[in-house]
Amino acid sequence: MLHPWFDPSHDEFSNPMRDARTDLLADSQPDLQADSPAGSQKDVRLNALADPFRRRLFSAALLSATGGALAMAGWPLPALAASGGRAGSLLHGFASLAVSSADEVRLAPGFAAKPLFVWGDPISDGPQARADASDSAAEQMQQAGMHHDGMHFFPFSENDQSSSTHGLLCINHEYTDDGLLHVGGTADWSAEKVAKSKAATGVSVIEVQRGKDGWQVVRPSKWARRISADTPCRLSGPARAHPAMPTTTGAAT
Repeated sequence: MLHPWFDPSHDEFSNPMRDARTDLLADSQPDLQADSPAGSQKDVRLNALADPFRRRLFSAALLSATGGALAMAGWPLPALAASGGRAGSLLHGFASLAVSSADEVRLAPGFAAKPLFVWGDPISDGPQARADASDSAAEQMQQAGMHHDGMHFFPFSENDQSSSTHGLLCINHEYTDDGLLHVGGTADWSAEKVAKSKAATGVSVIEVQRGKDGWQVVRPSKWARRISADTPCRLSGPARAHPAMPTTTGAAT
C-alpha cells in the first residue's frame, strides 16, 4: 500500500506540513478568545511549545523526517535520551570528530557509509549514465538528477504496519553542474542542453529496501519515476483559479 500522499485517487493530498502551517496561522489570529474552542486549542498548543522538554522533542521529530533517509544511506542517528523531565543530548554515544578541511567522508568509530543512489544511476531498469556525458535528455529522465538535496522516506504498509525497511525515497535534485552534465560543458549551448539540464533537476522517486547487505535500490520498480521542470503538475486549493497561475501552455491544472 502506498503512502496517502502518493494515492492518485485523492484529489486533495493529506499534507501534515500544510496542516502545521494552518495551525500557526490560526495562532496569529487576534480574534481567538481563550474561552472559545479555538482559543482553548491555541492555549494548548502554546503551552506545549512553552515547555523546554517538549520543544526539544518537537525539534527531534522534525529532524526525524530527514534523519530516517540519512540512516538509510548509512548514517545512523543517535536516539533521543531523556531523564528527569529534560531532553538528553541528541549526540549521545557519538564520538566527536576534529575539524578538518580534507576532501573526504569522515565518520566516527562504529559508523559506516556507502553510496546508495548517485547522479546517473537508473531509477528503475533504464540506462546507466555514460562517463562521457553523452546521455540525451530523455535518458537523463530515467536517471538520478544532480546535487541531491532534501529527501523523505515514505514507508510501505506491511501487515497494517508502516515498514521501516521498505518504501519510497523521494530526493530533490537542487541544481545542475553544466560543465559536467554536457559534452563540451557550456560551450555550444543548445536547446538539447537546456532540455537535459531541466531533466537533471527536480525529484527522483525510487523504491528502496533494506536487506542483509544493507539498503538497496529496487530495480525494476513500478513506483520509480522522475519529476522535472517539464512534468505536468496538478494544483489545488485557493491558488488554483488565480489569474496568475495559467501558463503560456494552457490553464492551470
